[in-house]
Amino acid sequence: MTERVKPARININDIPITDIFGLHLHDIDDIPVGVDYQTGITPTPEQLSLGHLRLSIKMATHAYRRQTGECDPYPDVVQDAYEMMVRRARKYDPTRGKFSTYLVNCLPLALNTRIVQNRPPSTLSLSELTFDDGDDLRDVRDDTARDPLDIVLEREKRDAIDTALDLVPARTERMMRMYFGLDGNGGLTEQEIADKFGFKTRANSSHFIGLGINALRRDSAFMNSV
Repeated sequence: MTERVKPARININDIPITDIFGLHLHDIDDIPVGVDYQTGITPTPEQLSLGHLRLSIKMATHAYRRQTGECDPYPDVVQDAYEMMVRRARKYDPTRGKFSTYLVNCLPLALNTRIVQNRPPSTLSLSELTFDDGDDLRDVRDDTARDPLDIVLEREKRDAIDTALDLVPARTERMMRMYFGLDGNGGLTEQEIADKFGFKTRANSSHFIGLGINALRRDSAFMNSV
């Protein structure tokens, strides 16, 4: 019998650091993503960044879709996400929690700001939207409107929650969204969720929701940010 020859394994170090999609398409699972508690060795910022490359691409895609409505981000958006991640990896303190949670808390805001800043300019005049000639901007101001900063912070908190929920199994994520009303439809009871998923009792849905909450609680940095 002829021995089957395995294909040569590609060395990730041979792929240029600027080729983000090339790195993404090849095996990066062997790269350490946290402290090795057996040896006490902490990965370098470059290793941390490569190990979390898929997470940064996912966050870039999510931020780009939220800001533009398009599904696939441009390569420069992914490149920006990776560069931001490298800079944060150099500041990361491994004693304060997981690097993935650190990224969830800080990267979406930076990505959203970058995407908005690079958005093509609009030539539409403000007077066309407000039916005002611009002589008195005080007439335009709505004193009852919410503070824009509060709106931005609320959106960033929702982005952080959405990204964090990507770390739990899909079925658990759906149950938690229903239970906490994260999709804007109001929270459902455990019994209502059990009925939707075909469980015999609410204990089943309660079990999965509890597992999801415990998974997020394992990192105190995330819970403190939300």
